Amino acid sequence: MLQLNTLLITKLLIPSTRPHVVFRSKLINQLQEVLQRKITFISTPAGFGKTTLLSEWAQQKHCPVAWVSLDKGDNDLIRFWSYLINALETLYPGIGEHTLALLHTPQSSSFEAVITMLINALMTIEEHFVLVLDDYHVIETTPIHDSVSLLLEHMPPYMHIVIASRTMSPLPLPRLRARGQLLALDATDLYFTTEETLEFFNQTMQLDITLDVATKIQARTEGWIAGLQLAALSLQRGTDISHFLTVFNGGHRYILDYLTAEVFSQQSEEVQHFLLHTAILNQLSEPLCNVLTGRENGQIMLELLEQGNLFIIPFDEKRHWYRYSQLFGDFLYNRLQYLYPQLVLVLHRRASAWYEQNNFMAEAVDHSLAATDFERAVRLIRRVGKIFEQNGEITTLLRWLNTLPEHLVCKEPQLCLLRGWGLATTGQLSEAQLWLRYAKKG
Repeated sequence: MLQLNTLLITKLLIPSTRPHVVFRSKLINQLQEVLQRKITFISTPAGFGKTTLLSEWAQQKHCPVAWVSLDKGDNDLIRFWSYLINALETLYPGIGEHTLALLHTPQSSSFEAVITMLINALMTIEEHFVLVLDDYHVIETTPIHDSVSLLLEHMPPYMHIVIASRTMSPLPLPRLRARGQLLALDATDLYFTTEETLEFFNQTMQLDITLDVATKIQARTEGWIAGLQLAALSLQRGTDISHFLTVFNGGHRYILDYLTAEVFSQQSEEVQHFLLHTAILNQLSEPLCNVLTGRENGQIMLELLEQGNLFIIPFDEKRHWYRYSQLFGDFLYNRLQYLYPQLVLVLHRRASAWYEQNNFMAEAVDHSLAATDFERAVRLIRRVGKIFEQNGEITTLLRWLNTLPEHLVCKEPQLCLLRGWGLATTGQLSEAQLWLRYAKKG
């Protein structure tokens, strides 16, 4: 089995729910149908609470649930399935051992053989279980969609998949719907009602608004959860309600820009410093945050942000790892780029060094490339490139090499060789021959 320290274990954890979260009984009841369908597909724009809803449902222990939080780095067929199989391993240790071995065999047989082996192993499970793929919209690679489609077509009867996405998907959803095997939820299902809005403001956010005000806010936001949270944070900081309702109009993007800027500007200098210095991260932990901020209060700040409902989501019950909600994280990164463009590169370099020291090499390379620290990236790829090739993570390897300036790759015979073999593996034979010749010249 692939060693888990080559993967980010936090991506396999079911996100924790906050205390006093609004219990959405109607939606939770709808999700009871998950065990009656092959696939549940939840598709809404950002900020509708898909992750919160699913984590709340998963933690009710209706059945074993495996979870993968996807990101753009998972657009590699081998890496994607490494995470998926290791997620299943958290429920049933050993269930994917042989499949992982086949997955990481150089020049292994067709990928259909990998899926077939996994399905046969999963057939031995005699209880209902669920696999959640969160943020599936980041997956843009056709072979991954094809492989998931293959799994959906031949899935064991006790297996169920739940997919959360901002966009629709090329998966065979119409065919599954026609067979009665699909449960689909969209934004109209996830909107907060007036009653839920009132409960959210008065219980979750500890405010005291009337039903009339809740009705007006719900109408203005159209029940958009991210907008409601931003509105509540604004009111918590003393904004006059009548004035707020006057200016609180327009579409979701206007609401987001206006309120996020307002919420950010009302934070202390210390909080703003922390938010901006950690804006480049997909996962936040105390030691990593301390490296980026240059301060030693990472855990205190993370807990402070969670207590203040500032769009931060804990990965685990012990509160060791967190992430920003995608909307808030996007805002912070854009703010950082606008205010301190040179700091962006510095922070990526710091993150790369931390990830290398802690043996998360894919993240170390990604941050070095984001920092345009190409010499460091070359050194890291020389160190781990062969391992990624042997593991079959060719897409990741080629993405790194394609990001590097071509003249740097040409000067490195090892990188030329890796690029040549990677291109050959993906069927780009004429270009592969060119890079293999470069390798011989070196």
